[in-house]
Amino acid sequence: MFGYKSTRQTTLSKVYLHPLGYHVEYPISAVRGHVGHVFAVDPRTAKAEHPRKNICYGLGYPRGMHHNRTCELLRDDSGQLVLCDEEFATCQGVKICEFSDISHRSRPHVEATRDALRERLAQDADHLAALTVQQLLLRKTVALKAALEQERCGCPLDKATNMSAESEQMYEQWKDDREKARRGQPVPVQCQGQLIFDRNIQGAPRCHRIDYSRVQQVDAGYLEALFNGDEEELERFECEPQAAGWGPRGKCFAVANSSSSLTSCPCPHRSEDRPGELVRGTMTVQSCSARFQIFTPYDLQACPRIALITSGCHYHPIPLPTRTPPSVEKIVGDLLLAIGPDLSDMTPRRFMRHPVVRTKLRQLMPTLNSPTLTDLHVSLVNKDHLRVIIDRVKGLHFPFGTDWQGLLNLKRSEDETLKVEDQYIRVLIEEKPDAEDSKPLRFVVCMTPSSSRRLVLAQFIQSDISFKRAPGYLEFELVGWDHQKNVAVTYCRAFINRQTAEAHRRLLHAIDEVVEKDTGTRLSWRHIHAEEVGEMTGILLWATDQHLGQANGIGLYLRDVADMCSDKRDLHEPSRFLTSLTVHDHLRRLLRLCDVHLKRNIKTCKVNESVKAHMRSILCLTHSDLNGTIETIRREGGKAGSDWIDDKIKSGFALPAICWELSFIPKEVWLAGDSNTNITEAAHADVNREGTGCTLLGAVMKGREFDMQKDRVLRALADVGIGPRSVPRNDFFRHTKALKRNRKHASISL
Repeated sequence: MFGYKSTRQTTLSKVYLHPLGYHVEYPISAVRGHVGHVFAVDPRTAKAEHPRKNICYGLGYPRGMHHNRTCELLRDDSGQLVLCDEEFATCQGVKICEFSDISHRSRPHVEATRDALRERLAQDADHLAALTVQQLLLRKTVALKAALEQERCGCPLDKATNMSAESEQMYEQWKDDREKARRGQPVPVQCQGQLIFDRNIQGAPRCHRIDYSRVQQVDAGYLEALFNGDEEELERFECEPQAAGWGPRGKCFAVANSSSSLTSCPCPHRSEDRPGELVRGTMTVQSCSARFQIFTPYDLQACPRIALITSGCHYHPIPLPTRTPPSVEKIVGDLLLAIGPDLSDMTPRRFMRHPVVRTKLRQLMPTLNSPTLTDLHVSLVNKDHLRVIIDRVKGLHFPFGTDWQGLLNLKRSEDETLKVEDQYIRVLIEEKPDAEDSKPLRFVVCMTPSSSRRLVLAQFIQSDISFKRAPGYLEFELVGWDHQKNVAVTYCRAFINRQTAEAHRRLLHAIDEVVEKDTGTRLSWRHIHAEEVGEMTGILLWATDQHLGQANGIGLYLRDVADMCSDKRDLHEPSRFLTSLTVHDHLRRLLRLCDVHLKRNIKTCKVNESVKAHMRSILCLTHSDLNGTIETIRREGGKAGSDWIDDKIKSGFALPAICWELSFIPKEVWLAGDSNTNITEAAHADVNREGTGCTLLGAVMKGREFDMQKDRVLRALADVGIGPRSVPRNDFFRHTKALKRNRKHASISL
């Protein structure tokens, strides 16, 4: 379109009409005169997706705004001019290195395209297209020297360094450069000594504070010349790269957008002002006088269009399209919301590979084969840029973060919005440390009221600790096998930041309190609450591994429960009251150690096979000569054998937990119960597939999704009899599977 005016004083040489949803990154301008761009917009999203936000040129000072202005390009349906805000701004150009060829970098342009940008980048890369091996070695050496000059010694400052006036001036210059690179942040106080280069007695080069292996990766002769400022040697090394148009004496090709945080050139150069030093040139702004006028109507319903008037020529390289259009950023934000509980642990890599993202991209771009985020907009290639968008969305949805405070906020939200039956995060405990240098005890108990009702009815339970789910926290799972439904059940999931016995004691009390709140009764235990030895009431057996903190924590908790029965005598030792039982006495009546863990440890123990056979023989109902076997292991097993048996004896609970005749567990309970913790291990493996290395909030949210899904499986089994597998996982199936698994071994023990 030609012959239009934007105002009474401004005539436009051209006017471009852009349809709704069209992104203009490089608006066409003119050397003389003005060019108009009219964008169709959606009034509902015009503010968030304003065309100005798509422009790759930096819009800055001189800038300003006028109100109640009109533009000839903007009229309502009746042809009347509409009132607008007029914003004017100036192109901010780009940043270039002070060692760049200014004349080469000042080629004007009024129209920029991706093809033109690609051509410019290809020209800049031509000088690196055919580097020789010698040139690559020189470049590595230059980079190492520049890095050493930037970091210097790096040691803490023990005492002031005596420096000459010249050295002090160089140190102050270095300090100013570092503060500029750190965007004004002060430089940490460190040793002010200069790096030196010398040779040891054997003639091998070595540098002060440099790993010798690093010196072997560069040209030691050139590095020595750089340290000593040997102009003749430097000339010899650097003349060939200079002739080729690159190297520390060549012109620089570094360009960055005006919005970039880059303050120093990534490539080192030799400065005439500072001979003998390699300097990372300052990235200076190459200013531009091109101007932009933007007219935005007050009433976008009456005139759903925005006008952009450009004038002037851009005397700088084409900036990179690093800005993501708002409409594309909105798509990314919607994708982040669609991934649900995974948002709290989202990283750029996980986001790009997430199945929800891949499915949505295929829907948005059905003609592309394996579309990626880059196909939405090229700026999303930059993972750091994508991380900024992800962190912004996470900040909106998790304003208290994704650690302890974020979990507290999620707990408050559950209490306010969910019914008690649907609540999952039940207890959050934070206790101040006893000592100033220790961390506070923190744990969270996650279970539903339906899980509490199942736990009250349980007779055989297992527990285990996992270290993979959330760094800084341990995941405790309390599980069992439902023999009626033939399915594993997770009664409770907890996260705790300590492994001590006291921490486990506090955790078990918290679980008991949740069960009482949900069911009206606390957990019962056979050896405490039964009236006679043969009465099978409450929890009969607890299978676990030999973790001292966990086992002793169970014993401490049971001792507290027994203290509530002050006048009751023990079933197995009637001469004693329950209150007199020690921690290990309680474990002797309840605990069984996992055979799989024990056999695995025996297999890796550094003793001969005959000693290993004696070790395995202790895992039994009864033993014909237990004391003699223990002495044989000590005598023939050497230090490894003695350490193994001492570990079992000193724990105070291990031997009764692996040999039935030493315990007070009824024989039928021992035989009917679990001899391993495979159910718990499988439960941990299942939930780990939902994600490991999570934040605390992410681990809890993913655990909730996992446990809620399992809860629905159990309800379906109870309501309609449909289970998670076509073949019921009954005792026959489990024995058959165990036999097939054991066929891989040399022998089968029944």
